[in-house]
Amino acid sequence: MKVSRFVTYWNNNPDKRAEILEARRARRAADPEFAELERKAAKERRERKKKPSKRRARGPARPKFLFHNNLRVELWSLGRARAYLELGKGTLSAWERGGRIPANHFRDEVGRRWWPRLYIEFLKPFVVARISREISAQEFVARVESAWQKATHIPRIAEVNHDRDHDCSRRHHRRPDHCAGDPHGEDRR
Repeated sequence: MKVSRFVTYWNNNPDKRAEILEARRARRAADPEFAELERKAAKERRERKKKPSKRRARGPARPKFLFHNNLRVELWSLGRARAYLELGKGTLSAWERGGRIPANHFRDEVGRRWWPRLYIEFLKPFVVARISREISAQEFVARVESAWQKATHIPRIAEVNHDRDHDCSRRHHRRPDHCAGDPHGEDRR
């Protein structure tokens, strides 16, 4: 770390440092206005240190857009979706894996999941009712499934996720039996 010449001088001359500090003490004792100005300056320095930097705090990723059936679909990240639904980190994914809600997400090239905004907004009233314990878990699943069958305005993104051109070597395919049906038409055994 590079140090200024003043700091080097201050650290290498303890006698001169003591002399300067003694002169400041004497001036503070003799001049109350000077003492007050020094106290204010010190307080401002401490407050400046406490403030967070001006860098933008990381939050949920910005929405992505996808064209599906000639419609522009806004996709929300897991963080944005769970914040909107007021759920814990793994709840949305666990509900999808467990079949409590229909799987309707898109994976990008990195393997992150993205949900259509309309789908998340569709789930909101059911999630609110479930969290407030107005409905049971079984009733939650039944209501979501029933409403999902009737909701034709929500794009079905999950249907285009794994078509015949998908690459099973991608890292997001964690289950070894993922390609058991072998959509490539080849025997992989």
